Amino acid sequence: MKNRVLKLATGLLTVGALGVATMIGSQAVGVVETTAVVMKQNDASSLTGTEDHKEVTNYKDLKSFERSLGSDKRVAYIYSKGYQGAVLLVAKAGDVYTRDTEDSDDKAKNYCSDAMFYTEVGGVVRCIGRLNPEGSGGDISITDNGIIFATGKRDGLESYLVSKDGMDVVHKDYLEYSSGWGYYNESNDQSKRVEFTNDQTLIDKIQNLRDKAKIVEFRSPEK
Repeated sequence: MKNRVLKLATGLLTVGALGVATMIGSQAVGVVETTAVVMKQNDASSLTGTEDHKEVTNYKDLKSFERSLGSDKRVAYIYSKGYQGAVLLVAKAGDVYTRDTEDSDDKAKNYCSDAMFYTEVGGVVRCIGRLNPEGSGGDISITDNGIIFATGKRDGLESYLVSKDGMDVVHKDYLEYSSGWGYYNESNDQSKRVEFTNDQTLIDKIQNLRDKAKIVEFRSPEK
């Protein structure tokens, strides 16, 4: 597995053997506070956005924040397993595609593979991270019980959850096809992660979750 040092906007906990390299302090930018984290991350990760920053907005609730968005944005609400609250996904309109055929098993018409995640924590709306598969064919999807996927089936699979405190997007499961290595987790508690190599039972669990995920439908912001 190749590693590289990337600037992440997620402030994630350690990802398997891939750890935090350096923490860069917060700085004020306009009406938001941004925090950049330099981490070692696997190349396949959909959390490897390099220009993203966690932000604390000046909005108190998700609906008010949604109404502030322009026509160049698209949104979707989801609920993540282990987090008590709504999560707002925000994407650029140009990154949302409209399905114009009926040959797909998934009926979502407006889908996206690159979105920022927002939660309402401590009386303010915060951007807690971004998912971007970078061409792996992974439209953002979610299972009925709130497990998020944003990777295709080419190199491996990753699933994600929002942390219990609503402050981060965290890995739940990871599977690398070439090595058979990965980890499985029943929750968003990173200490409960179980690493494996060629454990077909856990591989099947991750793949079955991915097969059950339905593509998230995006829409124009409400005013």
